[in-house]
Amino acid sequence: MNFVHLSPHFPPNYSRFCIGLREEGVNVLGLADAPHESLRQDLRGALTEYYRVDDMNSYDALVRALGHFTHRHGKLDGIDSHSEHWLETEARLRTDFNMDGLRHDRMGIVKRKSAMKEIYRTAGVRVGRKRGKRYTRDPGEILAAFRGLIVHHEEIDSIFRAAIGDYGYLVRSKDLDEVRAAARYIQETA
Repeated sequence: MNFVHLSPHFPPNYSRFCIGLREEGVNVLGLADAPHESLRQDLRGALTEYYRVDDMNSYDALVRALGHFTHRHGKLDGIDSHSEHWLETEARLRTDFNMDGLRHDRMGIVKRKSAMKEIYRTAGVRVGRKRGKRYTRDPGEILAAFRGLIVHHEEIDSIFRAAIGDYGYLVRSKDLDEVRAAARYIQETA
């Protein structure tokens, strides 16, 4: 089995995944933009081969790297990074190299919560609706009562309100009693 791991060095504790695969007899093929020498020794030992690219955001460079791996090791069976950042790239590479797993045409299901909820509903799983808490106090009144402790910004508020309803307020203070007092004041009229 040939398994490609994107950025196998990041985060550092995820190198255990590569080490575990290698212990199970898998050819672990690392692909990243970090110099080979910068990888931990145990990770370097777990990788069958490591291919360095200058830019992980260059899809052409990633395709060339997977082409190289295919030429040297045969069909690639899987790819992962354990990072949401690379989810779409992984799916696209799986599609282009005919690997099992989430393909590019199914990304909408993973990226959109509404699509995920529909799948759960189809399977008979109840899904909740996210609702923000409505506050009856005027934002100005709350800000005046706890000036300096409350973070509230109209543009941010309008974005959250459009997405999930009133999101409330962020209270910042090193004094836990101040935070509790502000929370009680806001909650009294909720």
